[in-house]
Amino acid sequence: MDAFCYSRGTRNGAAVTAKRCAACGRFYAADPRVVRWQKTCGRATCKQANKQRQEDAWRERSREHLRVYYADQREMRRDDLRAYHRAYYHEHRDEIRGRQKPYQRGYRRDNRGKLTAKQRARYWRDPRARKKQMRDYRIQNRAKLTAYQRQRRQVIKLLPGISPEQINKLRKASAK
Repeated sequence: MDAFCYSRGTRNGAAVTAKRCAACGRFYAADPRVVRWQKTCGRATCKQANKQRQEDAWRERSREHLRVYYADQREMRRDDLRAYHRAYYHEHRDEIRGRQKPYQRGYRRDNRGKLTAKQRARYWRDPRARKKQMRDYRIQNRAKLTAYQRQRRQVIKLLPGISPEQINKLRKASAK
């Protein structure tokens, strides 16, 4: 929308110019100090719309500039950051190692005996490892397993001729 304006008298000795807002289209009294540049009426939504329109126009005009300039900047920053980190580490090596030791000890203490993702993947590929893991599970959870086996024997005594699949269905139904 083109900016439309006309003179409307004076206010405190300065000429008052009525202009049409580029965003909403309403007339407004322009600030006499910036009449030539003022495009919007001053409402927050109009200012925001005008700003967005200006940014879009700039991006459209400067598309190639952005692509080349920011790619170069990104590469320079990446190289600078690597050099900075390397230099910082060499200057503060003892301090950093001093901070890391307690953290590493705590991490190792908390995760002692737990498998890493790589170890878990290997266990599930290797049948011997899976067998060892199942044996370890049985040893750790012996009480739970014996209770489950006892319940299973009771069901078999109560309902002779029932298959293991039917027992599992009954157990799941009773758990719900």
